[in-house]
Amino acid sequence: MKTPHQLGEIRRRLRSLILEKDLKHKEHDSKYYDHSFEKSKQYHLHYTYSDYYPVWTVVLDRIKRTGLSNIIDIGCGAGQFACLLRDNNISNYIGVDFSPARIDHARRICPEYTFLAEDVFASDLLKTQDYDSVIALEFLEHIERDIEFISMISPGTTCIFSVPNFGGKTHVRYFKTIQQVSQRYERYFKTVTINEILLNSRGKRVFILQGNKA
Repeated sequence: MKTPHQLGEIRRRLRSLILEKDLKHKEHDSKYYDHSFEKSKQYHLHYTYSDYYPVWTVVLDRIKRTGLSNIIDIGCGAGQFACLLRDNNISNYIGVDFSPARIDHARRICPEYTFLAEDVFASDLLKTQDYDSVIALEFLEHIERDIEFISMISPGTTCIFSVPNFGGKTHVRYFKTIQQVSQRYERYFKTVTINEILLNSRGKRVFILQGNKA
């Protein structure tokens, strides 16, 4: 007869399998993201014109209210979010992305910050750098090793992540409800809050998770 703990693990795994059944895509390499950056106009817009501007302003507000001072932004992309932080006097920031094309653009539009063209799984940044916060916006849904990534973050670090409620060519997973986000990630953090933000009238939403790494 299985213990309550074992039954709980089985239930969590079943819920995960139900979510994973919606997966339609595998991870893409850095060349794919270089190409998608070059052919898409959205990454070249000022941040105020991005569909994700409402999400970024919420994250900015949380950074300010929490008093975060040493930020590492994983999957920073082309630097639009970084420009928003710079324009709001956030001083200590490192952006990381494995797409060289996106990082080159981020360096051009936001030279005040440090940007690294690195794969976080091949980097020692999270082991060697001083930081009090890790930001990962629209990153976890693109990687299969999302739990391994979270395990790399130092305990006590304030984390702010966002994930979508919709699929895409580069999404290996997505989440239909706050409960699904909680079931996958909450146990890795302390004092977790999860909120959702409507992106458009078609029902696309983004869930924002904030918590201290356990």
